Amino acid sequence: MKWGIFIEELLALLKDNIKDRKHLKSLIQQKNIRVHFISGEEESHFTLSGSEDAREGDTNRDVIISGNLQSIHEILNGKARLQTMMRRGDIKVTGRFREILFLESLFLLCKPYAVK
Repeated sequence: MKWGIFIEELLALLKDNIKDRKHLKSLIQQKNIRVHFISGEEESHFTLSGSEDAREGDTNRDVIISGNLQSIHEILNGKARLQTMMRRGDIKVTGRFREILFLESLFLLCKPYAVK
């Protein structure tokens, strides 16, 4: 898997899922968190914000998630729990515990629905 376009597509899908689900929009109303993803030499970030006019420089809380691309893919798709991946040593996460738990909940709630 290549990092660049792949991770950007996953982040765009995550943002779209949040916008499409009203119950998730209400969760991020008061949030302003910058999330950094690092895999080897590659890096990407996005900002979770409840306000449309939040600027990049306004963020005051950062969470850094580093690991291999497969692990990050599993987290963003809701296939693996953040805390489980941390315990296994597949990823390293730094940031305030409250924001880490919030992100874990958000990733699981944004999990794509399986259509049968």
